[in-house]
Amino acid sequence: MAYSLSKMVMNNVLNINLQDIDEVMSLIKEVVYEMEDNEISQWDDLYPDYGVILNDIHAENMFGIFINLELAGSWFWIKINLLNIPLLNGN
Repeated sequence: MAYSLSKMVMNNVLNINLQDIDEVMSLIKEVVYEMEDNEISQWDDLYPDYGVILNDIHAENMFGIFINLELAGSWFWIKINLLNIPLLNGN
């Protein structure tokens, strides 16, 4: 179940929802600038874009940490079945 910023208190790790997407995109933009300043080219102005983040939100794979109701970080989490990984299931 996702919560909006208006329903949170102090520090929380929660699913990001559509109401939070502009704040996520703003944070990503700041991170891209910081990465560019440090000559890290993993992300740029094209990736991750609105569509990528929107897909993660719809899949409920996007999470954020909110400090005093402000987004301080975000990440995505892909659920996998560890039993399908040969090294982890004994095969």
